[in-house]
Amino acid sequence: MSFRQFFQLCVVCFVIGGAVFFGNSPGWAEQTTDNSVIKIPKEVTFEENVYHRSDWQFLSKLSWWSGLADPEQEGHVDMFIRLNECDMYLQYRNDEFEWPPLRDAMKKYLVENKKTFPHRVYFDFPVALGAYNLQKEIFVVEAEQLKKGMRNFYPNLMENLKDTSCGYTDMVYDLPNSLKEFWLKAYPTEVLFRFVRPMSLPYLKVDKDSARTIVNLWKQKNNGNRDVYMRLYLTIDSFLEYDGPQNSPYKSLPVYMSMIDGYQIFIEDTMDVPILTKVFRKKRPASQTDVPEDSETEAQTP
Repeated sequence: MSFRQFFQLCVVCFVIGGAVFFGNSPGWAEQTTDNSVIKIPKEVTFEENVYHRSDWQFLSKLSWWSGLADPEQEGHVDMFIRLNECDMYLQYRNDEFEWPPLRDAMKKYLVENKKTFPHRVYFDFPVALGAYNLQKEIFVVEAEQLKKGMRNFYPNLMENLKDTSCGYTDMVYDLPNSLKEFWLKAYPTEVLFRFVRPMSLPYLKVDKDSARTIVNLWKQKNNGNRDVYMRLYLTIDSFLEYDGPQNSPYKSLPVYMSMIDGYQIFIEDTMDVPILTKVFRKKRPASQTDVPEDSETEAQTP
């Protein structure tokens, strides 16, 4: 198949079935094998919503969904291709005959479909626990932010994202500050999530048998860590403002107002079997959208 035929097929994909091309359809979520997308099992009662890993592809689509990227900026369209279709970008970016129509097709796709891009995401991170209280059957959570109620969530993406996606970060940080700001405004490498209601997790209630298993696992690892692992599910509501957390070198990050849909706690970082699942979404009539419960800060009382 020639590139011209391939390109015409891409245009059809963009206009008719672009969601399949970019991995936004439920079918794609079921077929993926790289764990970039998770379909919540029915027993977890997340209503089978699709939550995406916070990789470069998700973040680039979030930029278009929330209006950070501008379709009138050719560079923003080009960068979307670079972040999502690296092979295509490298092969045709310097072809002045083939690149403009490819860019035009992508621009049309982005304008028409950006509001359909995913805005549900999950994050995995360790949670340090203190000593186990045998009487109350709880582990105290060490993180002060979770104890007091976490309102701002700064995932520190650059520490966790290993794939620079076609060399995006290398390119950006080698640029002069004026150009760097242009790219980071449209495709930021760090973001901040502000929760509608704070999330409070002062302790983790665990039965004695499970607690013994956890303590024995820590002993086997013999590294001094007393961590379990949280998978936090969020629905992003809207872009709010630019701000920066105190513990970050970034002074101007996009802040997204978000709702906590729930979380799961796992013993190991393989995230296989959860020992605790907490759901804040409740089922609404089919004609309405799921909304969070009013108990996001619900305390676990021993």
